[in-house]
Amino acid sequence: MAVFFGNGCVLLLVGGAAAAGAGAVMYVDGELKADEATSLVQANKATLATLKDLQFALVGNVASPLQIKLTVRTSTDQKIVITLNKQSETVTEIRVRVGTFGDEPLSRTILDKIKTHL
Repeated sequence: MAVFFGNGCVLLLVGGAAAAGAGAVMYVDGELKADEATSLVQANKATLATLKDLQFALVGNVASPLQIKLTVRTSTDQKIVITLNKQSETVTEIRVRVGTFGDEPLSRTILDKIKTHL
Protein backbone atom coordinates (compact mmCIF):
# COMPACT_ATOMS: atom_id res chain seq x y z
CA MET A 1 0.00 0.00 0.00
CA ALA A 2 1.39 3.41 -0.94
CA VAL A 3 0.35 6.77 0.46
CA PHE A 4 0.96 9.79 -1.78
CA PHE A 5 1.71 13.25 -0.47
CA GLY A 6 1.07 16.55 -2.27
CA ASN A 7 4.76 17.28 -2.93
CA GLY A 8 5.24 14.05 -4.90
CA CYS A 9 6.77 12.02 -2.07
CA VAL A 10 5.52 8.50 -1.59
CA LEU A 11 5.40 6.64 1.69
CA LEU A 12 5.33 2.88 1.25
CA LEU A 13 3.68 1.07 4.12
CA VAL A 14 4.67 -2.54 4.74
CA GLY A 15 3.82 -4.95 7.49
CA GLY A 16 4.98 -8.06 9.26
CA ALA A 17 8.51 -9.32 8.95
CA ALA A 18 9.46 -6.89 6.19
CA ALA A 19 8.92 -3.96 8.53
CA ALA A 20 11.21 -5.63 11.06
CA GLY A 21 13.94 -5.96 8.44
CA ALA A 22 13.62 -9.70 7.80
CA GLY A 23 15.30 -10.62 4.55
CA ALA A 24 17.57 -7.56 4.50
CA VAL A 25 21.19 -8.43 3.67
CA MET A 26 24.20 -6.13 4.16
CA TYR A 27 27.93 -6.64 3.74
CA VAL A 28 29.75 -4.19 6.02
CA ASP A 29 33.37 -4.15 7.18
CA GLY A 30 34.02 -7.72 6.05
CA GLU A 31 30.92 -9.18 7.66
CA LEU A 32 27.71 -10.31 5.96
CA LYS A 33 24.58 -9.58 8.00
CA ALA A 34 21.08 -10.83 7.24
CA ASP A 35 17.82 -10.89 9.17
CA GLU A 36 15.83 -14.02 8.42
CA ALA A 37 12.25 -14.88 9.34
CA THR A 38 13.12 -17.93 11.41
CA SER A 39 13.65 -18.92 15.02
CA LEU A 40 17.10 -19.12 16.59
CA VAL A 41 16.70 -22.91 16.94
CA GLN A 42 15.80 -23.36 13.26
CA ALA A 43 18.62 -21.03 12.15
CA ASN A 44 21.06 -23.13 14.18
CA LYS A 45 19.80 -26.38 12.61
CA ALA A 46 20.08 -24.84 9.12
CA THR A 47 23.60 -23.59 9.85
CA LEU A 48 24.77 -26.99 11.12
CA ALA A 49 23.33 -28.66 8.01
CA THR A 50 25.16 -26.11 5.87
CA LEU A 51 28.47 -26.81 7.61
CA LYS A 52 27.99 -30.51 6.87
CA ASP A 53 27.09 -29.81 3.21
CA LEU A 54 30.16 -27.62 2.73
CA GLN A 55 32.38 -30.02 4.69
CA PHE A 56 33.53 -27.35 7.14
CA ALA A 57 34.91 -28.51 10.48
CA LEU A 58 33.13 -27.14 13.55
CA VAL A 59 35.85 -26.10 16.03
CA GLY A 60 33.84 -23.94 18.43
CA ASN A 61 30.23 -23.61 19.54
CA VAL A 62 29.13 -21.12 22.21
CA ALA A 63 25.40 -20.86 22.87
CA SER A 64 23.08 -18.80 25.04
CA PRO A 65 19.32 -18.23 24.84
CA LEU A 66 19.92 -15.12 22.69
CA GLN A 67 23.01 -15.97 20.64
CA ILE A 68 24.84 -18.91 19.08
CA LYS A 69 28.40 -18.43 17.84
CA LEU A 70 29.92 -21.14 15.63
CA THR A 71 33.58 -21.16 14.67
CA VAL A 72 34.52 -23.35 11.73
CA ARG A 73 37.50 -24.13 9.53
CA THR A 74 37.52 -24.79 5.81
CA SER A 75 39.61 -27.54 4.19
CA THR A 76 42.28 -24.86 3.62
CA ASP A 77 42.16 -23.97 7.35
CA GLN A 78 40.42 -20.65 6.76
CA LYS A 79 38.55 -19.49 9.87
CA ILE A 80 34.86 -18.61 9.59
CA VAL A 81 32.68 -17.28 12.40
CA ILE A 82 28.90 -17.54 12.06
CA THR A 83 26.90 -15.71 14.71
CA LEU A 84 23.15 -16.17 15.14
CA ASN A 85 21.41 -13.44 17.15
CA LYS A 86 17.82 -13.84 18.27
CA GLN A 87 15.92 -10.67 17.35
CA SER A 88 12.49 -12.11 18.25
CA GLU A 89 10.77 -15.49 18.34
CA THR A 90 10.46 -15.36 14.55
CA VAL A 91 13.46 -13.31 13.39
CA THR A 92 17.14 -14.25 13.67
CA GLU A 93 20.09 -12.15 12.55
CA ILE A 94 22.76 -14.24 10.81
CA ARG A 95 26.30 -12.87 10.65
CA VAL A 96 29.08 -14.46 8.62
CA ARG A 97 32.73 -13.40 8.80
CA VAL A 98 35.38 -15.18 6.77
CA GLY A 99 38.92 -14.66 8.04
CA THR A 100 40.01 -11.33 9.45
CA PHE A 101 39.04 -9.08 6.57
CA GLY A 102 36.10 -10.98 5.12
CA ASP A 103 35.32 -12.70 1.84
CA GLU A 104 32.01 -11.51 0.43
CA PRO A 105 31.52 -14.23 -2.22
CA LEU A 106 32.16 -17.05 0.27
CA SER A 107 30.03 -15.33 2.91
CA ARG A 108 27.13 -15.09 0.46
CA THR A 109 27.58 -18.74 -0.54
CA ILE A 110 27.32 -19.77 3.11
CA LEU A 111 24.25 -17.58 3.72
CA ASP A 112 22.53 -18.83 0.57
CA LYS A 113 23.16 -22.43 1.65
CA ILE A 114 21.78 -21.70 5.14
CA LYS A 115 18.63 -20.28 3.52
CA THR A 116 18.09 -23.51 1.59
CA HIS A 117 17.82 -25.35 4.92
CA LEU A 118 15.38 -22.89 6.53
